[in-house]
Amino acid sequence: MEAVLPLLNLLAELLKRLLAGLGNPAHRHGLLLPEEVTMMLRISIRTLRRYNEQGILRPLKIGGMRYYLMSDIIESGRGSGSS
Repeated sequence: MEAVLPLLNLLAELLKRLLAGLGNPAHRHGLLLPEEVTMMLRISIRTLRRYNEQGILRPLKIGGMRYYLMSDIIESGRGSGSS
């Protein structure tokens, strides 16, 4: 049994790497997770929540997950820069 556990861990790690190599299918549709939005815009999750409350960026809820449209992010940036 002890020999099987390291093998299962190795298989799990290989599977994670394989799936990571396939990429996120949501990206093909211009959808980003909140973590990706915060990294891209270099803002905190708290700031993202505030943008949501102010109506600047609205997430889409799909199957219990929240996604942000890339086009909405670009458009919100254009709106703030045109003042």
